[in-house]
Amino acid sequence: MVSGIKVHVLKDPSVSQIEDITQMFSRAQEGQISVDMMTDSKRSIRDMWNRSGIRAAALEGKIWVVYNPDNDENEIISAVIAFGPGSTPMGSEAQRELGYYDYKNALSTETKNWQKDVYSVIGRKLINKTVGPLKPLNSWKPIMVGTEPEHQGKGYATALMRELQKTASQDRTAVFLSTFTEELVRDASSLSA
Repeated sequence: MVSGIKVHVLKDPSVSQIEDITQMFSRAQEGQISVDMMTDSKRSIRDMWNRSGIRAAALEGKIWVVYNPDNDENEIISAVIAFGPGSTPMGSEAQRELGYYDYKNALSTETKNWQKDVYSVIGRKLINKTVGPLKPLNSWKPIMVGTEPEHQGKGYATALMRELQKTASQDRTAVFLSTFTEELVRDASSLSA
């Protein structure tokens, strides 16, 4: 726990909670070029992308949240979703059926081709060259982390990532972080304590 911030595991999230986290992530990602690249710069597709990841984590991953300490305990203001050792995001048909296909079908042909022919190929090569193909599989993989814009800079995402690190430590595994931009690399690097 960072500075008294309470982190909670969200088990069996309701449809409403999934939607609240979806919208919170989408607001937090506003203007992030990496997210725009994955979603054709369209909010509706960004929502589909986030929703499918959250649903997949609810099924075969784990979700940690921070509730707004200033009001009703039902308002989620920060969250991280991750997949543990042996599981991968969208690695099962059951996960993909929870909105991933809708997301992929909504993308432009150009973005689909870029994801398949450039992003996936370069990402795989980079992982194989730097840590090897088994490191991600044997680690905790956070795929989304975000905080409501008006609550950013208060340590909520850091507290969530510290809780994920604690879980990995208890599992005697690691947290595998990968990201797109220099700013996000700096943020991720600050968590490597």
